[in-house]
Amino acid sequence: MYTHKVSIIVSAHSDFYIQNLKNTQTKGGYMEIELSKIAYIPRLDDQAFAANLLINGEKVASVTAKNGIVQVLPATTKAVDLLKKAEAFIQNQEHIKFVGGEYTPVKLDLSGYLFTLFDEYLRDKELKKFNKRVELLQKKNVVIGVAGKYTRNQSLQIPLEVLLHTQSGITMLSEILSHKVLQSLSGEEKILNTNIPLDILSNAGLTQEQHLLEEPPVVQKKSTKKSSGLKP
Repeated sequence: MYTHKVSIIVSAHSDFYIQNLKNTQTKGGYMEIELSKIAYIPRLDDQAFAANLLINGEKVASVTAKNGIVQVLPATTKAVDLLKKAEAFIQNQEHIKFVGGEYTPVKLDLSGYLFTLFDEYLRDKELKKFNKRVELLQKKNVVIGVAGKYTRNQSLQIPLEVLLHTQSGITMLSEILSHKVLQSLSGEEKILNTNIPLDILSNAGLTQEQHLLEEPPVVQKKSTKKSSGLKP
């Protein structure tokens, strides 16, 4: 499901549309607008698709898009009124387009909004393919790159799982990380592996900004000492 709750949507034209929904309980009432059962049809054009349009969990229309034009076919007579309310709801929200390093307010109608949902669908689809590729590469490599964009590899020769089973293997991995990988990182690059323990990354000199693993939260212990007060 792709809904208006998505906070950042990347368009096919490399712009950012940000839905600033301060309060979903607007004058038009609460509306959850979704696309489901999306079928991408790239042979027609790069934004051609067919899908079901759901409002508050119920199918209200069939949607087709081609050559930048969206056609919405209401499922019932009642759906016509819901679609009009959805149009008003979307136009009542704040939309911001990020262009040339600046945020500019823009207006979106239902058609424009459906395209942003479709763009998010494509972005998620590509990200899943990217992550699957990293998952395969990380078995025998330290995978370096920018998440969702590109990868380059530092070969380990030996499967990482084997290295982690012995102290000599861990030492070998640590040396590769500190002497080869760390020195080669540039710009926004990070280690994309999710199968290297955090302590090994940290001991090799990598910071939180240089890998994807989350640092465990610091839990402060409550003092068990009781105040004795002042003696008279």
